[in-house]
Amino acid sequence: MNRHLSKIAFALAVVIILGTGTFIFFSLRTLIESNRQVSHTLKTINSLEHLLAHLTELETSERGYVITGEEHFLEPYFFELSPDGIQQQIMDLRQLSADDPVAQSSIASLVPLVQKKIRLMEQVVNLRVARGFDAAKASITSNIENDLMKTSLSLIDNMKQRETRILQQASTDAAASLQYSIISIAAGGVLGSLLLLLSLILLNREFAARKQSAEALKQLNSELDQRVEERTSALRDYTEKLRLSEEHFRLLVDATKEYAMFMLDPQGDVLTWNQGEEHLKGLANRRLFSERINMIIGLCKRSKTIAALMIVDLDKSKQVNDSLGHGIGDLLLQQVAIRTLGILQRSSDTLARLGGDEFVVLVSQIGAVENAVSIAEKILKTLQEPFDIDGHAITITCSIGIAVFPDHGKNELTLMKNAGDAMNSSKSQGGNVVTVYSGIRQ
Repeated sequence: MNRHLSKIAFALAVVIILGTGTFIFFSLRTLIESNRQVSHTLKTINSLEHLLAHLTELETSERGYVITGEEHFLEPYFFELSPDGIQQQIMDLRQLSADDPVAQSSIASLVPLVQKKIRLMEQVVNLRVARGFDAAKASITSNIENDLMKTSLSLIDNMKQRETRILQQASTDAAASLQYSIISIAAGGVLGSLLLLLSLILLNREFAARKQSAEALKQLNSELDQRVEERTSALRDYTEKLRLSEEHFRLLVDATKEYAMFMLDPQGDVLTWNQGEEHLKGLANRRLFSERINMIIGLCKRSKTIAALMIVDLDKSKQVNDSLGHGIGDLLLQQVAIRTLGILQRSSDTLARLGGDEFVVLVSQIGAVENAVSIAEKILKTLQEPFDIDGHAITITCSIGIAVFPDHGKNELTLMKNAGDAMNSSKSQGGNVVTVYSGIRQ
């Protein structure tokens, strides 16, 4: 009778433990999947925060340049427009949300907004160069640009809220799965142990082997407890990472605010800088040109792009001064500068006067040497058209020499020297020629 009861008790204990083990298996699998979803959601939220930071950095850079007119504010602006900037962040977000149709739809709505925002920013930067602070300020505070920014931020915020809800649901599922596992282990372990103990009491030493099985089952329960503890620790780690991510975002927002505020003096007046103007309106002087070329060299090194320096020398302009006077000659130089600036459409392009009838042009991120040659040929062509100066029809040509960073020089002095050699080569060919420096100097 005792042996029969022992067998029944043992059988029940085995059934309970196996059932508990099966339930725990599925609970742990649910916990693992929930943890995976938590990790993926955290990455998505982090990517959204980075996208927001990139968008904020792009706008801050633009506003900094509009307010101060200082070129170094455009460094983050050009970086955001590079392949490693905001477009790369959108691509990363798309990859993270590849299996989420709702997120993909939101990203598809966000992309044209960001592109339109970038186009408007480019217009504002060009407007700052062409028409000054007031015109750029009016554009930057327009409802169109503000509405675009608000819509983009609202869309990103909605995506973050949705990901946060997914994260909360995954955390809730993980917590519930963990709770069920603990309850199952506790209930199954206690009940199974009691039945095994009853069976051992009834059979005494006769069933020593079954006692060993009970010990083995206890060991199994201990291992399950250890696994549950490990999963619990992993969940705590993920929660801590989320907290750190939120803290990082708050610090980033605070840093951005400080970056924007330093553009005001202690009295709250907007700081401006206008010491880079040449006597000819719209031209950079030599000091500003030197600062710009060093800035462009730095940008090209970081973005692995090239820039071109062109020296433009007017052919036979001395004859105009000798025949019509220096007053007409000065007006001619002004018209040459105006036509040349009309060819240089980008805000990063620079025109400076070296002295006499010699000018220097700096264009950045041109992609290939051929692009620089194309710009130079346009300058050549526009200067060939007759000038009407106080009733005098004047026709001139020019000689242009081009040196490219980094192939023809890695600093200002070398590029100027090599561009001058190329210009002299154009002169030796009779003028009205574009020549690219043919040597390689460091």
